[in-house]
Amino acid sequence: MSAGGSDADGRVTSRVGRGGTDDDLSRDSSQVWKAYARPAGQPVPPDGESPHPELCPESSFRMSAVGASIDVARAVSDEALGRIRHGTLRRTLKQAADAAREAAQRTAATELLHFDADRAGLVQPESELEKRTAHLTQRDIVQCASGYARRGRFILDLESYDAARASNAARKLAQSSSSVRSLQQLAPSYRARYSASSRVLLLGGRHNGHVVVLDWRAKRLMAPELHLGETVRDVTMLHSDGLFATAQHRYVYIYDAATGAQIHCLREHAYPQSLAFLRHHLLLLSINEAGVLRYTDVSRGTQAAECSTHLGRPTAYLAVSPYNGVALTGHRNGVVQLWSPAAPAEPLAQILAHPSAGGVAAVAADASGRWVVTAGVSDGRVKVWDARRLFAPLHTHRPVGGGSITSLDTSQTGMLAAGFSAAGRVTVWRQAGVPDEHHPDAPHRRSEPSSSIIEPVWQTRVGHGRSGVAVCSVAFCPYEDVLGIGHSGGFESCLVPGAGASQFDAREPNPFMGKRQRREAEVRALLEKLPPESIALDPNFIGTVERDPRQRQREARRRSHVRAQGEEDCRGAVEEETTGGGDDQDGAAPRSRRQTRGRNPIGNRLRRRQKNVIDDKLIALRRRRERQLTQREHARHRGAGAADDASDGDVPEGMPRALAAFYRHRSSADR
Repeated sequence: MSAGGSDADGRVTSRVGRGGTDDDLSRDSSQVWKAYARPAGQPVPPDGESPHPELCPESSFRMSAVGASIDVARAVSDEALGRIRHGTLRRTLKQAADAAREAAQRTAATELLHFDADRAGLVQPESELEKRTAHLTQRDIVQCASGYARRGRFILDLESYDAARASNAARKLAQSSSSVRSLQQLAPSYRARYSASSRVLLLGGRHNGHVVVLDWRAKRLMAPELHLGETVRDVTMLHSDGLFATAQHRYVYIYDAATGAQIHCLREHAYPQSLAFLRHHLLLLSINEAGVLRYTDVSRGTQAAECSTHLGRPTAYLAVSPYNGVALTGHRNGVVQLWSPAAPAEPLAQILAHPSAGGVAAVAADASGRWVVTAGVSDGRVKVWDARRLFAPLHTHRPVGGGSITSLDTSQTGMLAAGFSAAGRVTVWRQAGVPDEHHPDAPHRRSEPSSSIIEPVWQTRVGHGRSGVAVCSVAFCPYEDVLGIGHSGGFESCLVPGAGASQFDAREPNPFMGKRQRREAEVRALLEKLPPESIALDPNFIGTVERDPRQRQREARRRSHVRAQGEEDCRGAVEEETTGGGDDQDGAAPRSRRQTRGRNPIGNRLRRRQKNVIDDKLIALRRRRERQLTQREHARHRGAGAADDASDGDVPEGMPRALAAFYRHRSSADR
């Protein structure tokens, strides 16, 4: 066995057989690197030296044959591989080159998805002149979509079914209601909800009691259709795909999604108007017609908290923030309240969103916890609020087309969908309808509120062009580019490119869960359940060190006391010294400072304003006080010195100090 060198052109002339040692193979690999990784015209460096010391250190040449082959595959072509006569090395280099070429092709194929993170998955115009994408129809999108994505486009026409069964339910509703409702308000409409794993679609008819549990991918019913025969105001899925809850006329009921059997009746949730569920806390929320918000722990069957809004019947459906679990309620006076079971006495925050719009029609919060979106009843305006500063809207815009907004929802990628009460119109905006200059990642972000018309990403009309179709609810499907629309004629599923998240966590509910994973997910949800006290506006407080409450109270009291006193203490001390009543006497109690009460009285603010004011009178009083203190100190020293001199004269010389006091006392008695 022998190993050759290289010819005049630097090409390898090695003749290593299959029985060569590792040293021979490593030497052959280094020769291949030096032959094909060097620039043209550069002589081959001696053995052990790198042709590019700044890129390839000396240690890179002392590697195994497999490690060397991976680096060589980037620079060696197919023609160069054919010149290598060592079979094992040639096959290893070829496999590494094929793997690198395949990885480059996959990266190039997915480069479009990583080009712009804000517009990933959205419909891209072909030219700069074509800026609008809202004119695209569902037929155009379906033609360009893949076979997997086309399954998300279907229509359920339930108008004929509703017309046959709505009369009896409408008559019962009119008899039980104290207010007069028009026939248009009694028209059937469907609420649509998706499960957390995006597998189950839940539909609930408001006035006919029709409940459908559908596996929308397989287009099959998971349970027999329920005909409850009474009002179903809202529906929601629970922590698994096998349970769902309905807000019926009088109570909240829990059903099995596999068989349709009734499992439990929550009688404490009387006359519910809307439902919501927190899957990380296993809490079922409902708000009734009196404005009372209740939290029920479905794992234990007990009530966790009860919050009274004191604002009467809500005008908007209940919404929860996926980021922190805070519940949002909209009311007739235009106020949006944020609630947590940790503070049931009063809301965490209140937003005066639409004071003169007849109330709040809909409210939603995005998955990142960054935006809160509200819509008015009569003005048709959509307001976007920054969750960190709720005192003023970040942006206000009014959609073009007319009609009041009935429902809002946000997707996992930040898209905002709005359903209207006129002509079945649905509009979708990106990044919650916030302009680019207000986005937190914008280089020149605007902080002041703005008002303009935002161009939608996509819009459509449901109901097959029939007049009088009103949208009842819009809901984005998790992990899918699908938007579910429930209206007065049934249900319609539309494709919205870029709406769903492209990546999912295997520990979270995902669309590819099997039966065994679903069982394990239920057990894991019980073990990892978060307590209700963890719901707050800022969820990052979990894990921090909580200080002693008594120490916090003392520090807060001390800071408020210092701010309240201000310069008044100094002026009071000067006046006291001026009047001569400030001499310290034995046994005298210290002067107690005045304790302030109330919430920031006007006097405290005025004293804080005068804290840094330089007053000539105050300076004169301070100088006068210093002179008086100096004179009093000198007089005290002179009087003490004279008394000591007088008393020392009566004491004989050489008398011990223990008897000196006796002579002074006797001399003073003789006088």
